[in-house]
Amino acid sequence: MSDVPYTWRVSLTTFNCAKAFPFEQREVVSNIAKQLLPKAINHDMYVIGLQEFAAIWQGSFPNIVEPLLISLAEHIIKYLNSQSRRKYSLAGSSNTGAIGLIVIADESFVKKQVATCNYRCGYFWSNLKGAVAICCTLERMGGKPEVFTFICNHLTANKGEAYKLQRIQDYNAVLAACTEQFRLMSFNEGHVFFMGDLNFRLEGLEDLNTDYASPEDLLEISRNRDELNVCKRKGLIFQGFEEADIRFPPTYKYITEQSNKFDLKRMPAWCDRILFKEYPGSTYTIDSYTSVERTPDLQFSDHKAVRLVIEIPQLSTALTTNPLRSLPPAQSSLIGDVADTVFGYGGWAAANKIHYWIVLFLIGFLIIRIL
Repeated sequence: MSDVPYTWRVSLTTFNCAKAFPFEQREVVSNIAKQLLPKAINHDMYVIGLQEFAAIWQGSFPNIVEPLLISLAEHIIKYLNSQSRRKYSLAGSSNTGAIGLIVIADESFVKKQVATCNYRCGYFWSNLKGAVAICCTLERMGGKPEVFTFICNHLTANKGEAYKLQRIQDYNAVLAACTEQFRLMSFNEGHVFFMGDLNFRLEGLEDLNTDYASPEDLLEISRNRDELNVCKRKGLIFQGFEEADIRFPPTYKYITEQSNKFDLKRMPAWCDRILFKEYPGSTYTIDSYTSVERTPDLQFSDHKAVRLVIEIPQLSTALTTNPLRSLPPAQSSLIGDVADTVFGYGGWAAANKIHYWIVLFLIGFLIIRIL
């Protein structure tokens, strides 16, 4: 096996779809798939993380949301293979409710292990909020096996100290769940990416004179008033992780069906982020860290998508490659199962205008079956 040091080129995109992704419009979906990717198609891996990619109630029904996620993956793979001499295939996909994750890799890579982790931290431990993670071991010809973990999150929303502390708690719980679930796969020695609608807000009052077109203002605000960066400097969160400098306007909250106009009901904030675990002595090259233009195809959401294109090293640490075997199930809560059932069938009933007595009967029957 060659000892030539390799690097890996990875493109990652996160997008909160605001429960309005137009899956039924195939041409629009194809256009969205293209816009979520970088223009140059020559990377080793493409990772797409989605939040609220379906109606929240639909997240309680795997038979609804899983095909939607796979259909988007197929659109992305089709586009990649039409634009590159390389051939790409699906390395893994998974979802926690309406939080979805797609990992696509060069077809020539040997996939030795792929495992998933699903964590719920919404109301009553439901999947209204939470995370989905994919951990995989990839090896290319002449290289060494490398472990990659991609964690897509949708953390607690809203501005305020209590909500910020809940986000920190959720972050720690997600990492603890991944550490447990991926303990057979050298998770702690591999590459880790933490992405999604992390929902961190800006501290202090909004300055209506802020110029979000000014690179100097953007850098100053993101470094000194952004909750995530302030908490990181205090050692409360993301120790060992790095994020490229933010040089793009806040990614939330926009008026839907308009290009770049903020909805002033909420203070603008960089809710949508991508961070990566950095090892001392290794070289990481940021090709770009930017928000995706709000074209008409993407204006159904009140968020801007964010994309990181990065070149990461082949880690020098010899990773332990354990035999693939069944991993224990991820965090599961009886309360969460009941909550998902209530939210799922309640939302389905509201969407279909079903009489509430029928809904109560169905929910009661399903809860008895769960118990």
